[in-house]
Amino acid sequence: MTEAEIALTMAARTQPAYDREVIDGTSVQDLDDEAVRRTLRRVRVGFPKLAQSDDTMVLFRLGITAGSSVDAPLTLAGLLAFGQFPQQFFPQLMVSVVVHGPDSSSGTRFLDNQTVRGPIPEMVETTLAMLRRNLAVRAVISEHGSRVDEVEYPLEAVREAVVNALMHRDYSPVTRGTQVQIELFPDRLVVRSPGGLYGGVIVDELGEEGVSSSRNAVLSSLLADTYLPSSNELVAENRSSGIPAMLAVARRRGLPGRASAARSPASWSPWHARNSSAPKSAVGSPDSEPTCLRRHITSPSPCCATTT
Repeated sequence: MTEAEIALTMAARTQPAYDREVIDGTSVQDLDDEAVRRTLRRVRVGFPKLAQSDDTMVLFRLGITAGSSVDAPLTLAGLLAFGQFPQQFFPQLMVSVVVHGPDSSSGTRFLDNQTVRGPIPEMVETTLAMLRRNLAVRAVISEHGSRVDEVEYPLEAVREAVVNALMHRDYSPVTRGTQVQIELFPDRLVVRSPGGLYGGVIVDELGEEGVSSSRNAVLSSLLADTYLPSSNELVAENRSSGIPAMLAVARRRGLPGRASAARSPASWSPWHARNSSAPKSAVGSPDSEPTCLRRHITSPSPCCATTT
């Protein structure tokens, strides 16, 4: 086992607290004021006792700062959820998005290649926007006879995969040099996240109701009360609904799933397989429809899952 795999195995025996880590050199001056304001307003409505506390105390109680003083440093969770630019302190805690062309021998390595930085809510929005403009769209006729544009991969499922990758990745020191990696191939979409499965969750139970184990408890809680920058939609639900939501969307598109085991390095890789011959501008063509949906999930232990 590598040093990283050993560290991940040991960390899985207890509740990790890396997202609670105090980040020296930070302060509330590093926070996005508007994002914090929206979240504080939301939590004060839901929790009357917090409504009676000043901003400094609420930031501390939520786990955004590491102390109740005005000059308290931020926690890692607070920095990732609300920081203006977390990569100032952790350059590799970002998302890399690569779009591969249909012909690897053409000399063009990538059709699109972007490094996505910022707090998690901004990275989610930017990543989804980039994937959206690189996904094929086809026109389908609804049951009411109207024409509807349908993206080749259900965007709800893609979003859940991206959010899960950022929220549940391993943030221990040994993996802070590894970014979340997303690759769009002609026949599949792959999302890799450092850390693998955590806690008592096993591959065969993924997607079942009530099956959940949160590696980053504070971060998950914060993102459930954090809005996407340009909407009133929350980043995450934190209700053990991510993977079931992905599978439900896939089934609605006629893409059933099943689980199997395999060996692979530590990562999460949800992906959809599509017809590689489908043109990007395909409209109403049977060849443009996704041929199947797969989720490939690997962990530090020699197991993974693929649903097709």
